[in-house]
Amino acid sequence: MQLLAEFVMRGRWHASVVVGCFAAIGWFLAILSPMQPLLLLFAIGLGFLSSAALSLSVLRRGFREGCLVLVFAICIWMALFTTLKVGLDTAAVTVPIWVTICAASMVLRTTSSQGAMLVSIAALVGCAVAVSYLTLGDLSDWLEQQVTENPELMKAMAGSGLTEKQARIQLRMMPLAMTVIATFGIVATTLLGRWWQSLLYNPGGFRQEFHSLRLPRGMLGLFAVLLLTQAIGGEAALEVLAVLLALTGVLYLFQGLAVMHFRTLNGGLSQFWLVGLYAFLFLATMLTVPLIVLTGVSDAIFDLRREIKS
Repeated sequence: MQLLAEFVMRGRWHASVVVGCFAAIGWFLAILSPMQPLLLLFAIGLGFLSSAALSLSVLRRGFREGCLVLVFAICIWMALFTTLKVGLDTAAVTVPIWVTICAASMVLRTTSSQGAMLVSIAALVGCAVAVSYLTLGDLSDWLEQQVTENPELMKAMAGSGLTEKQARIQLRMMPLAMTVIATFGIVATTLLGRWWQSLLYNPGGFRQEFHSLRLPRGMLGLFAVLLLTQAIGGEAALEVLAVLLALTGVLYLFQGLAVMHFRTLNGGLSQFWLVGLYAFLFLATMLTVPLIVLTGVSDAIFDLRREIKS
């Protein structure tokens, strides 16, 4: 990791090559073998490293340099996709994510607050969700229409063994899942870029900053309002609220993880405790995530880290 970070920091073109090539290769592998888990995981890993390299460029050298790296990386990425004769429609996903990472990294560079960075990501993703619903209407219906009109997607869903009812349920869940995955990825890659910066220029700085990660109290009120208003409104309104609630939940997931790391360091626990935590997070996601989110919400209410210190 440190060697890759050092390579990225050698210059603008080094960073652009890493961002553009890693993203292009990752997308190519994902498109080439979507049903092969190992290759798909490798593709996701390349995407994370690509975005983290962009974040590191902004964090270390500022927004202008980050934008130049972004532009050059897009050119490299498009050139590779054109050479490989792969469609450029993935730009509709990748470029907005990269722009959001640049903005979030600049907020983190300016404020040195990971909580402020999380809020900025939530604001940008929330705006994107709102614009999508305003322009496209019900996203689930729109996705269903796209699948129906695309023979390749219809064939893929038919070959997956899902019944029509199961396929429709998955499509209904798709906007929420896409929002959660995008938000988690943007936050995780920005934090990875910050960790790289700490490794190179400020050893130990990331740990201190992450341990103090705390969302503003206003986010707790927003979380409560979204939770309560799930019982009112029409189906479309409920879908939007569910997406925004999941988005807020991702933020408290990271605050909960910060509490866990703080507890491990200050409570005299072994680092293997964290290994077990992340193993459960990967293997039993549906069970572990709500518990960590609840820990983050509890910390916002009761300041658990102050209790641990005392």
